[in-house]
Amino acid sequence: TPDELVNPTGPLVRVAGPSLTIGDQRVFAELFTSWARRGFPSDHRVSFAIGDLATALSLQHKGGKQYALVRASLRRLTSAVFADVKPDGRYESEVGAALLADYRTRSRPGTPSSATLNERTAASLLQHPLTYLDAPTWDAIMSRDFLAARLWVWLEGERIRDEWRWSLFPSGREPVVV
Repeated sequence: TPDELVNPTGPLVRVAGPSLTIGDQRVFAELFTSWARRGFPSDHRVSFAIGDLATALSLQHKGGKQYALVRASLRRLTSAVFADVKPDGRYESEVGAALLADYRTRSRPGTPSSATLNERTAASLLQHPLTYLDAPTWDAIMSRDFLAARLWVWLEGERIRDEWRWSLFPSGREPVVV
């Protein structure tokens, strides 16, 4: 649901602020991936171009309306608070944070923009293995079948003890474990 995010220990539940859209989740994935590719700098800051995020969202033309949609996504990522709520004996423990701590944009095309990942959110995500997905494949699957896209993410992220290799033309034999 829009009020839950996938977390290896269970769902993170939205406890305050607006619901996130699929596009918001894609924007966050783009920002987090950019931060990861830079080696996880301790300031949690990510530089980006609004046009690049608009392209990631498959917005056709780059202009005021598309940039406004990206900025609206950044606002939701800054104001939606998600919590990991766990039963703890008689009580529940709750740890919550927004996905982004802040962002900075300008309406002038080509001007660099930046966002800061929430430190608590980043630390929580780094406690678990990361899976990189091919963005064009993700877009193609998402455009056809939301459930299939979620299944693909789960399968790509699943840690299997051995690596399985399947023959393209099975001969009826068992899979080979490498």
